[in-house]
Amino acid sequence: MEHVFPPRQTPSNPPLGLHPWKIVEGEDYFADREARGSLFALANGWLGVRGHLEEEECHGTFAREVYEIYPLRYPEGGYGYPVQGQAMVPLPEGTGLVLYLDDERVDLRRGEILAHVRELDFRSGTLVRTTHWRSQSGREIVFRTKRIVPFSPSNVLVVRLEVLAVKNVKRVRARSLLCGTVHPEADERDFRLGANLLGPLYQLIEEFLHDVGEVPEDVQTLPSVFELLEEERRAAGQRSEGGLVWRTRRSGHQVAAHVVHTALPEAKRRLSGESGGIEWSFAWENIEENQGILRTAAGNSPPIHLTKFVAYAVGSGDAEPKALREAARYAAWNALAMHSERLEEEQRAHLATFWQDATVHVEGDPYVQQGIHFSLFHLYQAAGPSPAWGIGAKGLTGPGYEGHVFWDMDVYVLPFFIFTHPHIARRLLEYRYRLLPYAQARARELGYPGILYPWRTIDGPECSAFFPAGTAQIHINAAIVYAFKKYRDVTGDETFFRAYGLEIAALAARFYAHRASAMPRRGGAYGFFTVTGPDEYTALVDNNAYTNAMAAFTLEFAAREVRRLAEEDREAFRLFAERTGVTLSEAETWLAIAENIYLPWDEREQIFAQDDSFLDKPRLLARDIPFERRPLLLHMHYLDIYRFQVAKQPDVLLWLYLFPRKFSPEEIRRHLAYYEPITVHDSSLSPSVFATLWARAGDVERAHAYLRYAARIDLENLHGDARHGVHLAAMGGVYQALLEGFGGIVADEEGLDVSPRLPRAWKNLAFRFRYRGRRFEVRATHERTDVHLLAGEPLSASVHGTRVELVPGKPQSIRRNW
Repeated sequence: MEHVFPPRQTPSNPPLGLHPWKIVEGEDYFADREARGSLFALANGWLGVRGHLEEEECHGTFAREVYEIYPLRYPEGGYGYPVQGQAMVPLPEGTGLVLYLDDERVDLRRGEILAHVRELDFRSGTLVRTTHWRSQSGREIVFRTKRIVPFSPSNVLVVRLEVLAVKNVKRVRARSLLCGTVHPEADERDFRLGANLLGPLYQLIEEFLHDVGEVPEDVQTLPSVFELLEEERRAAGQRSEGGLVWRTRRSGHQVAAHVVHTALPEAKRRLSGESGGIEWSFAWENIEENQGILRTAAGNSPPIHLTKFVAYAVGSGDAEPKALREAARYAAWNALAMHSERLEEEQRAHLATFWQDATVHVEGDPYVQQGIHFSLFHLYQAAGPSPAWGIGAKGLTGPGYEGHVFWDMDVYVLPFFIFTHPHIARRLLEYRYRLLPYAQARARELGYPGILYPWRTIDGPECSAFFPAGTAQIHINAAIVYAFKKYRDVTGDETFFRAYGLEIAALAARFYAHRASAMPRRGGAYGFFTVTGPDEYTALVDNNAYTNAMAAFTLEFAAREVRRLAEEDREAFRLFAERTGVTLSEAETWLAIAENIYLPWDEREQIFAQDDSFLDKPRLLARDIPFERRPLLLHMHYLDIYRFQVAKQPDVLLWLYLFPRKFSPEEIRRHLAYYEPITVHDSSLSPSVFATLWARAGDVERAHAYLRYAARIDLENLHGDARHGVHLAAMGGVYQALLEGFGGIVADEEGLDVSPRLPRAWKNLAFRFRYRGRRFEVRATHERTDVHLLAGEPLSASVHGTRVELVPGKPQSIRRNW
C-alpha cells in the first residue's frame, strides 16, 4: 500500500511548547503573528477576541450574531442562484492598550525584546504575557498583561496591565483604545477567507463620555470602589470612561461599546501622593478613526496597575441607541464591580466543571495530549455554555469563511458535546431547527417539497455562490438528521427528538423521495443525479455513494420513526401529521425507496465506488503532488481537478466512519487501501477520519500518525492558513478519533461497546463520557481496560467482546485477549 502521510512532519521542538494545559509563546511572536492571533484567541460562545498583543490596534473582536449582508453578483447568473451573502464582521475593538516611555512608543517590532513569554491556560481561561523591552534610545520596561473573556457575563472582556519596572524613564503613559474604524480582512491569494465586504463596516451613531464617579443605578459596587473612584475624580477631575454606538451599513445591526478603567487598588497609594502622581483623562482622539483614548501618566517608580473593562450591547436596526448605550455601560460597570480577580476565579471554576467530563488523558504522547486539550478548549470557547447560534468553521477566532456554519458542525463538532455536555448539543440542534423555514424556502425555490439546508450560512439563507460545491451537496440534509439521531441514541432524549428532530427527518425524507430518480437500466433502482459528495474535488456527479447511502439512511430512519410515533402515541402523531402533512402511506413510500437505492459497487476492487464514473478517471496520487502545490484548489482549475481520481477529503470513507457497526475491519481496510493513496488531505477534516478508520481496522500505528497530525494542525500551522482562524471541525474530529477510534466506543440504540486500542507510544488512555443518563470513565492500557460507571443506573455493556454488568462503585476490569 502506498503510504505517504503525513505530508509535513510535526517539529521535534514545537514553537508553543508541549505543556498539557497551556500553549506558551517565546520571543518568536512575529514569526507567525497572524496565526498566533487565532491560536491565542479567547471566546465564550458569544464574544471572541483574537490573540494579538494589546499594543496592536484593531486586531479582531467578534460577536456571533453581528454580521453584515452583501449582494452576490454574477456576471452570468441563473435561476435559483443565491442573491445575498452574510459575513461575520469584527466589532469595534476594545482591547488596545499602547504604552509610551516618555514620548517613545512601546513597539515590539522596533527596539529589542529582552524577554517575552505569553501563556494561554486552558484551565484558567486567561491569556497572560510578560515582556521586557528596550527601546532604540535605551529606555526599558517590564510589563505584564492579563486578558479574560468571561463565560459570565458573556458580553464583557477585561484587560489588566501591570508596569513592573522601568529604566531610564521619567514618565509612563498609556493610551487605551476603542477603535471603531474596522475594515474587513481580505486575502487575494486565498478566496476561502472571503473578500465581499469593502470599506468601513460601521457608521458612527453617537459618542458619549461620563464623569468618573457616575456609577449606573443597580450596580452592586463594593464600598472600596466608590472610595477609590471618588479619590480619582477629585485628583484628576477628568473622565475615565466612554463609549460609542455604531450601526452596520447594510444589515442594520447596532453595536454599543463602553469602556471603564480603574487603577484599583495600587493607584490609591499613588493618588494620595506617596510617590509621584497619576493623571487621568479619557477623550476621543481623531473621531474619524473612532478611537477613544485614556491617558494615564505616572512617575518612574512602578508597579502601576490599570484594568480595562469593555462591554458590548447588540440590537437590531430599530433598537434605540440610547438603550443599547446604557446596557453596555451597565455591563461594564457591573463587571468592574465584580473585580477582575473575582471574574478570574469564576472563570477557573467554570472551566473546572467543563473539564470534569471533557478531559482526555494520553500518557506517553505529549504532542497528542496538548493537542486534544487545546482542541477541546477551543471547541468549548466556540460554543459557550448555552449557544443560541451555530458554530462557524472558525468559531470566533478569525474571519475565515466569513463566519459561516457548515455541515461540519453536525458531523464533526456535535459529537463532542453529545458525549460530554449534551445540553450544549441540544442548543446547537435547536439552532438547526430554527433555520427550518429557510431550508423549506430553499427547497421550494428549487422546485422540491421538504427541505434543503444550506451549505454555508449564518442565519439561514444559502450564502454560497458556487453551486457545484454548495447547493449540489444535498447530503447536508442527511448530516443534520444523523446528528439528531446520534443525539437521541447517546442521550436517550426521546422527547427532544420528537419535538425537533423528527420533523426535520420527515421533511428531509420528503425531499429525497422527490429528488431520487428511478433508473430503468438498473432494474428500477433509485439514484441521485448531478450531486456533489463530501469530496469537493469531484463535483456534479451521478450516484455519489455517500449521498445515496445517506439519503437511504434518512428515508429509512424517518419512515421507521414516523411509524413508531403512530404506534406509540396516536395523539402526538395526529398533531405531527397536521403540522407536516406526513401520512403513514407517505412513510411507506420512503421505506420502499430506501430499500431500492443504488449503491455503486465495484466487483474487481471489492469496494464502493465514489460515484458512477470515478473509477474510470486517471488516478492522481498524493505522493506525486508536492506540498507546495497544495491545496490543489489554489493551483489548479476546478475543471482540471474534477477529471482525476483525487480526493480533497474522505467521501465513501466518511460513510464507513459514520456507521461503525455496518462495516468489518476487513471492509474498512479494503476501502482505505484504495482511497488513501489518492487523498491529498487538503481539508483539515480529513486526517482525523483516517485516524479513526485505521484504528477500527486494527492498524493503530498508522492511525496514530494521522491523529498526531490532526491534533497539531493549528498548533504548528500545518495547513498554512491558521491566520484565518482555528479549524474547529478538525478539533472535533480529533476527539472522535480518540473516543470512537482509539477508545473503541460505539454508543447507539443497540447498546454500548468499549474496546480501546493503543499505539506503542502510549502507556494509557483515559477519558469520560455520558451515555443514556449515565457517566462513565474508561482507563485503558495495553493489557487491560477498566470501565467505571460513575453515576446512573446499572447497565449491561460489551468490553472487548465480553458482556459485563456495570454498577456504580464497582469498576469492571477486562484483560485484552490479543
